[in-house]
Amino acid sequence: MDDQTKTIIGYTGGTLLNITFIPQIYKTFKSKKTDDISIYFMGSQMITSIFCLTYAILLDENPLILSNSILFIELLALFIGKIMYSYIYKKKESNSKYKITFV
Repeated sequence: MDDQTKTIIGYTGGTLLNITFIPQIYKTFKSKKTDDISIYFMGSQMITSIFCLTYAILLDENPLILSNSILFIELLALFIGKIMYSYIYKKKESNSKYKITFV
């Protein structure tokens, strides 16, 4: 197989890989619900992405470098959404339920 065909396959696979996370990121920020996303899954996916990106850099494979860089950014966005909607905003909401006001 020639280099051009390998490169096309690499970029196509990377593009498809990155497209798979877009619906989940959109749903997370639209619904502001992340209860079904495991924090352990997110952490392990980010570590895996870092190792794959490091490997791609060592091999100097541009399709892998690009797709794993974008994937890491997508995972980071999803992780930020998980932290925001599972911990920060829920804590603020739970504190406001018991607020007593005097008129």
